[in-house]
Amino acid sequence: MRQLLLEIPQPLPSGWGIALPLRHRLERVLRLPAAAELMAANGRGRSVAIRWMGAEVQVSGRVQTAQPPAFSLVLAAGLIKGERWDWLVEKAAELGVDQLQPLTCDHCVVRIDPSKAADKTARWQAIAQEAFEQCGRPWLCQVTQPQSLAAWLQSLGPGDAVLACDEKLPPQTLGAAVQALTATGRIQRVAVVVGPEGGLSAGEWQALDRAGAVRVQLSQQVLRAETAGLAAAVIVAGLRDLS
Repeated sequence: MRQLLLEIPQPLPSGWGIALPLRHRLERVLRLPAAAELMAANGRGRSVAIRWMGAEVQVSGRVQTAQPPAFSLVLAAGLIKGERWDWLVEKAAELGVDQLQPLTCDHCVVRIDPSKAADKTARWQAIAQEAFEQCGRPWLCQVTQPQSLAAWLQSLGPGDAVLACDEKLPPQTLGAAVQALTATGRIQRVAVVVGPEGGLSAGEWQALDRAGAVRVQLSQQVLRAETAGLAAAVIVAGLRDLS
């Protein structure tokens, strides 16, 4: 059953009206037939079965509330070119990333004009929303505006743990590091850093070391940047779902 990102009112009425842009999308883009069954989900763990009736939706089930994950998963990834980045956004949203942080690293080929950053982020968020609606995950991945690694590190709090994937193959694997961190029970967010095609610069590695980031091994093979990001997401989300 297809999922639809929709704010769920409280108290829940038997039916509620749909804004015109969303009605256009349901009718003209998705071409939903009359009385189509859907799941309305607010992207924050609440969902309810609904029936599309044209100008409004009718409730056809009870509100479900998903248990929050043991910790939030942040993927901080160096920007890469065009379609490869869009693909990374889509798959990260499907695989359990809660926040995708685009990084403007020293070795990034892609450079975002600051005046266009908001529009770029809105488009990436739309891709994440489409993935959310397709895969049925209860939590919507939030895509934040691009920023430098140093600026992002300064925004982190005491409950954030940073794991940086190092192609020089440190002895500790990403999976082992996640298990060690979560065993303490004090971690609110696990942030995994993956560099762009050219990797992270020496200055960026120094910034990570100063911030207390743990260097981890992701794979013994040489992975493309988007492959590395998704491999990291699969490993961390899989361990989180088992905790």
